[in-house]
Amino acid sequence: MSAEYNDATLAQIREVISRLQSPIPDLPTLLSLLTAPLASIGLLPPRFRVHDISPLPPHAFDVARHAPLLQRALLEHVIPTWEPALTKEDAYELVEQYFSPDSMSFASPAAKQVALCAYSTIVSTALQDYAVRILAKLVKAYPVDVLYISQFSGASSAAHVRHAINWEDHVRNVVAVPTKVANFMGERRATPSSLEYGPYFADVSVRIERLVYTSRAERSQDRISAIAYLLAKLANTGAFPSAVPTSLAQPSFFEATLPAIRLHLQADDDSCYSAYWTKLLASLPSTMNLRSILTSLFAHLARITSVLDTAMRTRALVVREAWLVKNLFGPLHKDNSELVDCFAAVIFGRNWDEGHARIFACWAAGAQKDDRDREALETLLARVIDVWTDVDHVRHSLLSQHQYVTSLLLITLKYFPPPNPAHDLTLSPSFVQSISTYISHLDPSIRRCGMLVAEEVARASGKSLNFGDWEGDGQGKLWCRRLRGLLQACDADVEQPDEPEKEDAIAQENQPSSITPVQPTKAAIIKEELAPGYDSDDSLTGYASPPSSRSASPTPSDLEEIERDPTIRVGVKKVPRPVYLAQLGEMIRPTGGLQSGDEQLQATKVEVALEVAEELIRRKSGYGTEL
Repeated sequence: MSAEYNDATLAQIREVISRLQSPIPDLPTLLSLLTAPLASIGLLPPRFRVHDISPLPPHAFDVARHAPLLQRALLEHVIPTWEPALTKEDAYELVEQYFSPDSMSFASPAAKQVALCAYSTIVSTALQDYAVRILAKLVKAYPVDVLYISQFSGASSAAHVRHAINWEDHVRNVVAVPTKVANFMGERRATPSSLEYGPYFADVSVRIERLVYTSRAERSQDRISAIAYLLAKLANTGAFPSAVPTSLAQPSFFEATLPAIRLHLQADDDSCYSAYWTKLLASLPSTMNLRSILTSLFAHLARITSVLDTAMRTRALVVREAWLVKNLFGPLHKDNSELVDCFAAVIFGRNWDEGHARIFACWAAGAQKDDRDREALETLLARVIDVWTDVDHVRHSLLSQHQYVTSLLLITLKYFPPPNPAHDLTLSPSFVQSISTYISHLDPSIRRCGMLVAEEVARASGKSLNFGDWEGDGQGKLWCRRLRGLLQACDADVEQPDEPEKEDAIAQENQPSSITPVQPTKAAIIKEELAPGYDSDDSLTGYASPPSSRSASPTPSDLEEIERDPTIRVGVKKVPRPVYLAQLGEMIRPTGGLQSGDEQLQATKVEVALEVAEELIRRKSGYGTEL
């Protein structure tokens, strides 16, 4: 009996889908077909219950199985034909309920399942203007963090594999939305702002940061991997640029989220938020993703305008940025080899300045006063020595790169607590040989980089070495003196200023960037001064006449009101507007059956048909084969 009941129920929902894919005779029939599936899963708005005249049995509508078929039928058959009629009857909400359920249904698990299916259905079908409008509403009502929670909250361990597969499919759909919309819209029409490439991914970035914050106490590796997969997809789309974007059209994850990340880290008393970020970034599926994120973060750090400035404010800024990087990525320890390798590739594979060198060394040191991370410092120093002593680097690198690597080497050495590794460097053959290579360089500025390192390493190891000739400003002498002044103290050891006041709301800090779009300027309106008494056409001057005793002519609104008066149109049949081209042709030129003798009715049909013909033909011309 149960099997027969299930077969009967399945046949009912199949019949609904089949009828939606076929021509529908009238609006009441359509409303009945639309309300039944929604009612069976609890998503039918109360005001439409009167139309549910053929209800389906409870749970007859399997969302995962039947929602994609219904959504596709609506997009391909119902909306192109019935959208004007549904809108006129204030019933288009029923269609939207199949894609983006309203706020009253938001708490229902079925609503989020419907939204998940809607992303997949819309992205996998040919877009039309109405689909873009539905998609704009969908991404606003059901963003990625909401659907993540619906996928993984309360799920058993056995269901995690299935949810992980569904989640990866959904992430691919979410990432594909702005590109698909842009390809459809082109330059023909304006794209909704929420679906434009830059703003769309800025909103997704903000949602991911909120998701990290709300999940900070989560310990499940499956859920962490799910968010890591989303971050990786974002990195593949270019949301982690290697430079601060100059246009709102270019997305940037850290441009949108860094203010909120800073505030959450400041309030992270139990370090759960920081630890979650560290685990999340360590779970990225590819080292290329990690390298992209590292590069983008370094590019979005606060810029140190005077790179060798020794003022307390500048040193505090260095510590603040180093502390941010440390709390996101963790320490540079050998057991985290992927992070160390990516870090080395980033800091030596791009052009950074001495300000970044100070931040990198402070990160390795631990970014705390009187507390040094020796293991991380040794890891960084080994990578810096390898580059600084490389013969190709000495001979072929630009001066800016020499000064950057030299400053990174000496600042890192300064952070070491006793015993300082400088003594071991003086006994290293490769290091001593590199000093000779530097001193023999033809460029005096680069030559002084080697001389400066030799003197500072000798001083740190308890020996004395002085090449002399450091006075003056040319040939890198001024730069060397300024670097010596910086090395008199460590950035991490300065007294930190009072913490700035936090913003009232993190949402205000989450604005994508300080980039402001250029507003179009209004053209100046030049008015001609007219001579007093001038008239462009004196022939249009009216004659004075006495007021008329006739009543005023009715206005168009008065005529429409008279037309709608039911007492005037007694016995006149209302002609429904055609929704199919076949109905349009039948109204203009009937082809079957006996012709009605009511000439007034026939005239009304022709009038209605001619009124809607142009709009209906245009709507059908670019869609389907009905035309």
